[in-house]
Amino acid sequence: MPTITISREDLLKRLREAKARAEYQDVKAAKKHKADEAESLQRFRDLCRKAMKWDYRKVKAQHFSVRLFDTPSCPYRLASKIERAIREVNVDSRKEFRLSTSSDWFEAATWVPDSERPKSSVCD
Repeated sequence: MPTITISREDLLKRLREAKARAEYQDVKAAKKHKADEAESLQRFRDLCRKAMKWDYRKVKAQHFSVRLFDTPSCPYRLASKIERAIREVNVDSRKEFRLSTSSDWFEAATWVPDSERPKSSVCD
């Protein structure tokens, strides 16, 4: 498994840079999520207005409820994993770190948003 050796200062610098990019992505995702929630709420209200016109047979068939199936899911904070890595490095007493490519710290130190990642196929 490939490893890299990196000094404490360089690792913290990379982690802080990655954290700043991740926080920016988190803010964008939160704004989009808020807009998606508002749209979902509007669709739900529209369904409720339609349900007000149903007769008893239709209401009973719907089990006295209005269902909205495509509700938005909450986005995960990308910066939290990087923040945890910064805290762990700060408590560690080593001057240099050997990071394997499959480690959480390596992933946090080399994190880039999806928009900056190399594309894996021609269709991406």
